[in-house]
Amino acid sequence: MAGDFARFVAAEAELAAFDTKSTETKPCHLCEGYGQLADTDDREPWTAWTSLPVASAHAILLGLVKPVPCDECDGTGVVSA
Repeated sequence: MAGDFARFVAAEAELAAFDTKSTETKPCHLCEGYGQLADTDDREPWTAWTSLPVASAHAILLGLVKPVPCDECDGTGVVSA
């Protein structure tokens, strides 16, 4: 009986260690952690467009460039470490 409990505790510890590793994340390098890319050929981070002065952001204002979910992180902004 004590052996079964020890095996159970060891198995739980292994699962806990596995879960910790699988939930570690870091910001996505492609979208800079914001989850969106521009729908251009270059697929640059959407932040490159939103940081433009309003006078320079004609493509956004006209709807020619729009945000789309990031290809790397599926729009979450994070990837597994």
